[in-house]
Amino acid sequence: MPDTVCTGTVVPITNTSVGGTTFRWNFCEPAWEQTPVLEKLHLPALQWIHAAAFGEQNGEHFAFVSHGIGPRAISRLDFGSSWANSAPTITPLGDFGGLVNTSGGKDNLHLVSDNGQWYLFVVGVNVRGMNIAYPFVRISLGANIRNTTPAAEDLTSVGGFAGPEDVAFVKEGNNWLAFVVNSSATGQLTRLDFGNSLGNLPVSTPLGNLGGALLNPLRIQLFRSNANWRALVYDVPFERVVPLAFGTSLQNMPIASQLTVPAGTANAVYAPGCNDELVSISYAANTAPQWRSTMYSAALGFIRSQSWSLPLLQPNLRHWKPIADDLGGYVFFSRNALLISPAQTGDTLFRLKFGGCSGAGLPASSVPVPPPVSFSSPGVYTVRLTIDAGLPGEQSVCRSIVVVAGGNTVSKQQVVLCADSSLRLRPSLPGRLWQWSTGLTDSAITVSRPGVYWARLPNQCGELRDSFTVQTIARPAVRLTVQNDVSCAADSAELRAAGARSYQWWPAASLSIDTGKLVKAAPTSSTWYYLKGTDANGCSAIDSARVLVNLNVNANLYLVPNAFTPNGDGINDCFGLAHWGNPLRLQFQIYDRWGRVVFASQHVRRCWNGRYDNGEPAPTGTYTYSISADTRCGPISRKGLVLLIR
Repeated sequence: MPDTVCTGTVVPITNTSVGGTTFRWNFCEPAWEQTPVLEKLHLPALQWIHAAAFGEQNGEHFAFVSHGIGPRAISRLDFGSSWANSAPTITPLGDFGGLVNTSGGKDNLHLVSDNGQWYLFVVGVNVRGMNIAYPFVRISLGANIRNTTPAAEDLTSVGGFAGPEDVAFVKEGNNWLAFVVNSSATGQLTRLDFGNSLGNLPVSTPLGNLGGALLNPLRIQLFRSNANWRALVYDVPFERVVPLAFGTSLQNMPIASQLTVPAGTANAVYAPGCNDELVSISYAANTAPQWRSTMYSAALGFIRSQSWSLPLLQPNLRHWKPIADDLGGYVFFSRNALLISPAQTGDTLFRLKFGGCSGAGLPASSVPVPPPVSFSSPGVYTVRLTIDAGLPGEQSVCRSIVVVAGGNTVSKQQVVLCADSSLRLRPSLPGRLWQWSTGLTDSAITVSRPGVYWARLPNQCGELRDSFTVQTIARPAVRLTVQNDVSCAADSAELRAAGARSYQWWPAASLSIDTGKLVKAAPTSSTWYYLKGTDANGCSAIDSARVLVNLNVNANLYLVPNAFTPNGDGINDCFGLAHWGNPLRLQFQIYDRWGRVVFASQHVRRCWNGRYDNGEPAPTGTYTYSISADTRCGPISRKGLVLLIR
């Protein structure tokens, strides 16, 4: 297959892979930049769905779901011949004598076929009252995925677990392996060796936390790319993704690295693409209903991002399950993130469907060697062969075809360079021998100064030329301002941000939120806070400030006025204690000269406006007050006189 062809050239497609029982050819990647269709399935018998696992048998489509309100158990959904079915048939399977308790909300399901036998694994958290357990349960369905009386057994005692949260299965040669991520302690990876059958009792091998790379892992995905095994681990503390590289064998100790992804995408599910590219589907919570698809690569970094608006349904993206359909598109299933009350019925599973690939106009093929193809428009087209799709041994083989028009093609780009930084310039089409204006011959160059850079690539159809105008942009003047420190009278500090478009705060543990212009900080000791501000050009800067915590008793913070003038001029119109902050307990009374209570309150924000309960104004004169309070700095008691002046 040639790397570069001209428009209209007939390109033969060959299959150089070995093995495999099913084949799916696509002649461009799924169009992630398209706006997908979001649907809500009608499941009236189910409530608070936690997780789902999917499989196909004899052309029929099935999903197994766990649900945690009402009957806390597992049910099977029969979609029939199409995933597009919006009202699948529901078959309850129960909780297997209490072995599976799905009330915890964090269990994961995995459906695996092994030599004609089906197994459903339940991994995650079980909550029974105040007791928390991390089970690893195997449910044997037998040869018929519709089996309504499967047998379940607890494999938690296998050993090597430290709070199992998720698992990925794969068959390497004739050997079944599983990799379990554990969230307890410092987080670790465990390898299970089942031998030649998933029905065997596995041998457990703890692999540790890979040099501290795993802190609190919750999800793992395993896939094969160009003969190498890779995994993606979703790690909670910093909403990050940790790629694992095993090399050509899963028996190797994996090498961990951290993938830097655009903000707001780490809490999604990833669909492996060609050339180690990964697609992230994310949802921006606490904002307008904005969704985003992001494509990036461990080697190339950020590639592109596309946003689109869909109904605000708040699905839990950590449970998205991607399923490739027969047309080259993708279907994602997710549970709802909202807790649904027992009075409501189901409708808690969502389906996000992307169409097939666009641009090539070529139909997918399922034969081992498809007919030759011809591309009519210039561009980069990815020919992707998926072998044994949906099975643990699924493989993807990709080749890129660069289609160029006859004659010379010139493209121009305006590029922003943040001050005191560098960026990579990459031509719009791939190639190995680009000739740059700097004298380099490479597929990309790094620049740190403004100016005009160009790259040219001669080919059999003419010449490609890309021109980049690089403009330096100053970083934003980010400012972090502390409005007050934490003291006896103020149990939180107000922090304000200015100078940028979006913000990120840390450490987040004692903050009300970690984004926005105004946050509340409630540290227990003096703490430095950091603010990262990013402008519309993507340039960022950091500022910091320290919040002091002083809880020493200071009587000056609990002073009481000696007079007030309730004449409606907005100055000293009310006699109160609002400047005391937030006492833990307060008793505040005011008496007239005859000892009658004219005002009483237990709330620091209430004050006396100089009137009786019936609304009549109290006369000018001296009144007695009594105050008793428990504060962050100890008990406070005040008695005295206040003069009402009209």
